[in-house]
Amino acid sequence: TTHDAAEEAILAERDAEFVAEGKRWYDVRRMLGGKYALELVGGNELKLVWPIDAGVLSKDSKVKQNEGYVTE
Repeated sequence: TTHDAAEEAILAERDAEFVAEGKRWYDVRRMLGGKYALELVGGNELKLVWPIDAGVLSKDSKVKQNEGYVTE
C-alpha cells in the first residue's frame, strides 16, 4: 500500500470510530498534508488558521492577529 492510501484508510477508520466526537476536523486538517481540509474550505488557506484570542493580543503588543481576521 502507498503512504497516501494508508492515511486514507486510517482517516476512514477514525471517521467511523469517532463520529460525533468532534475529532474529525483535526484529522482532516493534518492528514494528507491538509488536502481534504483545503477542499472543505474551498481552497481558502486563511480559513485553516484560527484567530488569535483577544486576551493574548491585549497582553502582548508584539503578537499580531492572523491574516484574514478583523482587528480593532
